[in-house]
Amino acid sequence: GAGPHGPRGLGPLRVGFYDVERTLGKGNFAVVKLARHRVTKTQVAIKIIDKTRLDSSNLEKIYREVQLMKLLNHPHIIKLYQVMETKDMLYIVTEFAKNGEMFDYLTSNGHLSENEARKKFWQILSAVEYCHNHHIVHRDLKTENLLLDSNMDIKLAGQRGCVGRRGAAVEARAGRVFGFLSTLRGCRPAFLG
Repeated sequence: GAGPHGPRGLGPLRVGFYDVERTLGKGNFAVVKLARHRVTKTQVAIKIIDKTRLDSSNLEKIYREVQLMKLLNHPHIIKLYQVMETKDMLYIVTEFAKNGEMFDYLTSNGHLSENEARKKFWQILSAVEYCHNHHIVHRDLKTENLLLDSNMDIKLAGQRGCVGRRGAAVEARAGRVFGFLSTLRGCRPAFLG
């Protein structure tokens, strides 16, 4: 199929078997698009990365993120569906969390009830424990990386902050394995119950 930068006015843009619907977010070197599989009609998020705007160090971090995502299969961690690559572009197709970021939810709706906060906290702990059991440390656990699916269940994202295997041992020696806990300072007490 055509890339995401096709001519204007010719209907939805395509990435592989996905029709691109709209932009979910933008960064310096990437854009995240909502797309729908042409056959199954499943909605997905596609992170479209312009490799020409990255130095080798940042490109290596992206490849590491993809490798770590391939290892993870947990109900509260965003699933990686597919990776497509051209000379200049990288397309990372993941599960779409329909209800967005926990950060935005809390900003719009205020705090969670105690029961809801408890449920979400256990979902987060379950996802983090799963990562740790696979020798992966997240290191960037914050409300912007806690996504909400159509059932309002947590989906952990932001695997770019992860370190795995050898990296985890290096971080442990540096005494920073539990650095992700520092982000809890940024959470509202009501969120934590």
